[in-house]
Formats: sequence, structure tokens, C-alpha cells
Amino acid sequence: MTRFNSSRIAILALAAIFGLVGGISGATALGPSLKPAVIGGAPSPVLAGAALALETDAGYFCTGSLWRSRIIATAAHCLEDAEGNAIQASEIHVWAPCADTNGPYSEAIVTDVVMDVNWSTYAEDSEESTGRDFALLIVDRPLGSSAWTRMATPMEVATLTWNSARVEFVGCGTTTPRVDPNGAVSVVPYGLSKKLTWGYNSDLGSFKVPGNKTSGTCGGDSDGPWMSRVGNEILYVGPLSGGQGLPCDKPKPLADTYDDGAVASANTDVISVALTTAGESPDRNPKTCMQGDDIKKTCFEGRPWEYDYCWSAKKSQLWKWVKGKQWKRVDSYTGWKDKTCSSKYPYRTTYPQIEVTKNSWYEVYFPKQAGSSEEVSDTFHAQVTGP
Repeated sequence: MTRFNSSRIAILALAAIFGLVGGISGATALGPSLKPAVIGGAPSPVLAGAALALETDAGYFCTGSLWRSRIIATAAHCLEDAEGNAIQASEIHVWAPCADTNGPYSEAIVTDVVMDVNWSTYAEDSEESTGRDFALLIVDRPLGSSAWTRMATPMEVATLTWNSARVEFVGCGTTTPRVDPNGAVSVVPYGLSKKLTWGYNSDLGSFKVPGNKTSGTCGGDSDGPWMSRVGNEILYVGPLSGGQGLPCDKPKPLADTYDDGAVASANTDVISVALTTAGESPDRNPKTCMQGDDIKKTCFEGRPWEYDYCWSAKKSQLWKWVKGKQWKRVDSYTGWKDKTCSSKYPYRTTYPQIEVTKNSWYEVYFPKQAGSSEEVSDTFHAQVTGP
């Protein structure tokens, strides 16, 4: 670890090497009149305060998000010069959250940049580099309070993806496709909402949000926050890293349209250094435990839980006890033959869920079918403790 005093950058010396991700949402180099928002997005979104604009002396304009009063979450690729070299903290300037970029920079001075500078040594478009495209900036004075509650744990991100949870984005980028010569822009954050339906990679710590070709991110939105509402919490999934396709750019032949980003909480080394440098404590995550007559008590960090067992029957349903004293079906699943299961119970049944209340009862129900001559149910309780 190397740290330089006064306008310094903290460099993580890691064994693994990570690389630059190209895509539609990269940092935008600004002309004299161009101030980079989301194409097809909504002005003044509810979570506008989650975004703040930042500009570098290298001529790039990006989006960040306040985590702690003095720590800004952003993406690593915005903190480099044209040659791919990490820039110094003194070369980064930030506006206050939700501020109009026609106005002056915030008085806050960036004193530290914490990132893995080796992330850019991987090939362009590598999913591995996307998972490390994360950085934290530390400023010398408070910028306010975070608009989100805490970082989503990696298992929470995986569970949100499984359940097609809605995620919200706020960015300070261009409002027209990259090729538009008029460069229509907004000087305040724009927002959009999509479903996190596929693309989570737990091994690499990255996620993808499928595009719809009419609304999406573009230049200058890089590093903006993807967030998801869970119960009374707003969880930060991670910063936008890149993507491809409409509406920002023409799609590549036979390629999907998507945005992608790093799962912030998976970058534990970056987080640890930043918290220590800023004199802050880690997030206090809740804990979710599940237990039933035939289920040993199992606990998970955050609000996720996972029912994962082998059964003789293939088809099942998940039911939840809701207010009004009745059972409500909330999911269904067709098991798959897993070699790790026994021949007597060959089908793996999996239900990952996010617990939005403090206490809930569930039942996994197997109707009569091949492999099961009678109805079978497995009842258990899920409980959330902590903040």
C-alpha cells in the first residue's frame, strides 16, 4: 500500500491485476459548452440527492455518490488520464450532491483516492475488470448525508437479480446519443428505473442491467449509483461502469444491450483502506436467519435468505403467511438434477429471497407429481435482526 500526503492517491498493491472496461457509459470529455443526463430518463428523480458530479483536470466528467459524509463512491476508470494513468487527488473537483453544475464546485477538497490501480491491466470489456472498476474518494469536509442506507452485500445483489428486483439509477451525463452533434444536456441529475434481471457474476463481483433501447445511460453517467429499495432501506448495488447498445450507441451485431457495474461491497480491500483513512466504521448490516422443524438455523449477512435442498419431486411452490392470516403464493420453481444430490432425492430446489419485514413464515409446497405420491410441505421462519 502506498499513500502520499497532501493530494495523494492510495494504491492497492494486490496480487490480481484488473483492467479497463469500455462501453457506452464511459467518462465524457467535455467541450467548452458541454456539461454532461440519462437518455429518456426523468428529471428531478426522488433519489437525485444520491448523485453528485465530478470533473477531473484530465478533462473528464463523471458521476459519483456520497456514501459517508466525507466518502464518495465512484468508478476507477474516471480517475485516469488519457494514457490510463491514475490521476492525483488534487486533479479531481466535485460538486455538492444534486447541485447544478452551472454553479461552482463544492468547497470540499479531495484528499485521497482509494482504488486498485491494477484494474486497468486487463483486456477491454473484461467482466473481471468491471468488478474492480470501483473507487472511493475522501474529501476534507462533510458534503451532507448519503441518500442510500448501506451497500448491498454480494448475496443481496445475487438475490435481487434472481427476483428481478427493480433498481434505480441517477446520473449526470448526456441526454442524447453519443453521435448527436447538438449534444443536448442537463445540468442536474436525471434518473431511470429498470429491472435487475440477469448478469450477476458472484465470482467476479459484477452485475448487468438489461437495456430496453429507449432509455439508458450514456457519456458522463459513469460512476453513477445503481440502487434498490428493500423494505425501509435503499441499498447501493454499485457504480455504473459501462455498457453497450441503444440508445447511446448503435448496438454491436448479435450483441445484447445492457449497462454493467461493480458490486461495491465485493471490493472489501478498497473499502477497508478508505474507512481507515477517513476514520469511519464499517456498515452495520442486518442479519437474516431461517429455521424450521427440518431446517437447521442458518444465517446470512444482510436481508437475504436461501432455501436450497434436494427433493424427490421436481416442481414446487413457495408460499408466505401474510397479513389477514392467509397463505399467499409468491414463487414457483422447477428443480434440476444435481449430481451432488442423492439418487433418492435428485432434484435441487432453490428459493433465494430478500426479507423486507422483520419476521415471516414460509412454506415450500410440493404437490402430487412424479417422484412424490403425496403432497409434501416444508415450513420455516425467517427473521431479520440488527439495524
